[in-house]
Amino acid sequence: CAVWLTLNTILMAKYYFTDSLDLPTVLPYFGAALPFLALGFLIGILLHKKVSQKTFSIIVYIVLLIAGATMLVTAIVK
Repeated sequence: CAVWLTLNTILMAKYYFTDSLDLPTVLPYFGAALPFLALGFLIGILLHKKVSQKTFSIIVYIVLLIAGATMLVTAIVK
């Protein structure tokens, strides 16, 4: 988690100092996404108590497999 926080902070600073960050465009999307972020966080806390580590790992692997297959098929078709 600290790695992603560090990398994203560096990227945001880079975007800010190179004028690549268009806050009037980004902020409405951020505001629209914020409630869904909070909802996902709360659902994750609730599920953490009910789902075993093994089941969670299986679900994550399945989702990653589907995402990877989708990206592969999309790349091949184009």
